[in-house]
Formats: sequence, C-alpha cells, structure tokens
Amino acid sequence: MDDKIANGNGDTQNVRIDLPQSLVSRVHNYCSKRNITIQEFIRDALSEKLEAAHRERRRKQRV
Repeated sequence: MDDKIANGNGDTQNVRIDLPQSLVSRVHNYCSKRNITIQEFIRDALSEKLEAAHRERRRKQRV
C-alpha cells in the first residue's frame, strides 16, 4: 500500500455516498469500540477490497 495514502499524508479527495442508516450505525459502533475513525475504517476497507480484487484478477489470468 502506498505510504502516503496509508499515513493520510497524500492528496485527498472527498467522496460522498449514501448508505442505509443501519450500516452507518454498525460502522460507527465498530469504530467506536476499536477507537478508530470512520475515515480510517473506510480507507482500510477500500484498500483491502482493491488488493483482493487485484489478487483474484491475477489468479484468473494464470489459469
């Protein structure tokens, strides 16, 4: 993962999304219990999802 992005020191851009209130509540509770910001949670989740998609795509190409 890019250190600038991981450390929050890179260029940033706001992204607005609409989520069901139930999901927002779950994320808020999860983050509160682990003492992390929602921004950190979302950034990590997106990074992990993109890495997994990249690995899966590479795996399919080798078959």
